[in-house]
Amino acid sequence: MQTMKKHRGFTLIELLVVIAIIAILAAILFPVFARAREKARQASCLSNIKQITNAAMMYVQDYDETLPPGLYGGAGPNAGPILQLAGYRDARDLVYPYVKNEQVFCCPSGEVGRTTSGNYGFNRRICGYTSTSPPEPVTRLADLLAPADKYLCFDSGAYLIHERYVTYPSGSFWYVPGTALGRSPSSLSPPLSTTWRVKDWQYGRHNQGINIGFCDGHAKWLSGPTVAGDLSAFLP
Repeated sequence: MQTMKKHRGFTLIELLVVIAIIAILAAILFPVFARAREKARQASCLSNIKQITNAAMMYVQDYDETLPPGLYGGAGPNAGPILQLAGYRDARDLVYPYVKNEQVFCCPSGEVGRTTSGNYGFNRRICGYTSTSPPEPVTRLADLLAPADKYLCFDSGAYLIHERYVTYPSGSFWYVPGTALGRSPSSLSPPLSTTWRVKDWQYGRHNQGINIGFCDGHAKWLSGPTVAGDLSAFLP
């Protein structure tokens, strides 16, 4: 006699158990995937910062060991390749010829699209704003007491930043990412223009920190509280 096989499907309880297991695994794995993705972006950004820092070091060698000015006017009617503001150039425009790649100036975790403020900024205490009256100083490399400890360029809300913007952001994009991390929410009243920038200031660009290039040419990641706790690294 031919044996008839009886095919049995899933019961409702079994199906619910499988769905619950999948949901638990997703809840565990998705944050891991997100952190891994951000780690990859952090590494790509660190490569950008390293290239910009090396370009600045080459500029220093070509200009009598003087670091590039952070911003200067009277640069002619044509916009620079990075700042793209007619009549002005900033440090990014000046080091661009040593890189010749606009994408290097775009952080993979930064604000989408080209903006005047940019994704990376230079240290205003070292690369001065020469359009002011009197002009701010532009530093010679030999004037720095400890170049390996001084910030040159970094993840930033604006193209030119000094230590005051760590504690008190100003305008729409003058801030250092991650430096509000750990502060009481009641102490935060950011005047920043977008939700993305507020989040960037409070939680950091990359895993609660930022990438920084130093005046001796090396680059590394530092946490937001570390940057906020050592403002002397901004000073010559």
